[in-house]
Amino acid sequence: MTPHDDDPWPRDDAFSRHLKAHWQTRTPPLDQQAAWQRLKTQLPAPRSPLARLLDWRAWWPPVMAFAGGAACALLVVALLPHSTLDTQAPAPAFQALSGPSNTAQRTDAALVQVAFSQQARMADVNALLLRVGAVVVDGPSALGLFTLAVPSGSAAAALAELQASPLVESAAKVSDT
Repeated sequence: MTPHDDDPWPRDDAFSRHLKAHWQTRTPPLDQQAAWQRLKTQLPAPRSPLARLLDWRAWWPPVMAFAGGAACALLVVALLPHSTLDTQAPAPAFQALSGPSNTAQRTDAALVQVAFSQQARMADVNALLLRVGAVVVDGPSALGLFTLAVPSGSAAAALAELQASPLVESAAKVSDT
């Protein structure tokens, strides 16, 4: 048994030899030198480097592509806002007008720390703060606590109203200033 026994198209070496012989009689042998000489006559003559340099169609597109890229880069650098290229220190962190610096202005204020419930809406919290006369001076802290400044004369009443509100989880007086 040969390795070609299970081949669906068995090799026929005699047929292959016959095809090869037929091909060789029908196609003339190729003379490579003559073929090259025929091809050389169809190719353009080589040009001198000076002639290639003087032909503007050869160097114009690459030069224009480079010039366009350089112009775009210059426009980007020229039109960028100066703040993006500025190496000065960054602007100070945001601080609300009702922040801790406001407590120094209110010498008649008591400080109260409050934790609002998570279900409390901002509009309801604002209405409660207006009702008790409180101003947010700090917060929320990492624990979610807000520091409120309330008038010293009504601190006890404001604290009682804050503790009684369903919007507040906890409220405690911190200090009188």
